[in-house]
Amino acid sequence: MFTAEAAERKRATLRRVALETLAALAPERLAREAIALDGAALAIAGRRWDLPACPGITLAALGKAAAPMMRGALEALAPLMDADPELAEGVRGVVVAPAAAWDPPEMVPRGMEQYTGGHPEPNQGSLIAVQALRRAVAATPPGGLILYLISGGGSALAEEPLPGLALEDLRRSNPDL
Repeated sequence: MFTAEAAERKRATLRRVALETLAALAPERLAREAIALDGAALAIAGRRWDLPACPGITLAALGKAAAPMMRGALEALAPLMDADPELAEGVRGVVVAPAAAWDPPEMVPRGMEQYTGGHPEPNQGSLIAVQALRRAVAATPPGGLILYLISGGGSALAEEPLPGLALEDLRRSNPDL
């Protein structure tokens, strides 16, 4: 027999599972855990970079989860940046996300450039955002490290039409993607 008590237990179990799933998939935590520090080196997916020899680090975050991924990456790098102010001075970043991602506004770490692109369709902000990402990557010194933090939504958030095409052409083709 299905009782109100049994229904409440099932609701509580479903609520607990949903909350645990959301916590396990939190972009900030996933980015933080993907970046490991090994002494004065950075390790990601089995590769190592000697950071004291690195002349600069550029973080390029793009997508609906860009701001929390950027925060997680900076949290992972914090011990090295705290220990080496020169290294910290060379860390730059660009965060591109949809307008809804900036609530609350303090989600983007201080010192990181913030751009709002269109989502689900590209807009003028998307054209500006792609240029900001290009400038940030181009400004990375030779031998510097570029970390790309990409989540869903990026294809509309940072767009550049091919020569001869306009933003409206992108917007018309977007539903076909």
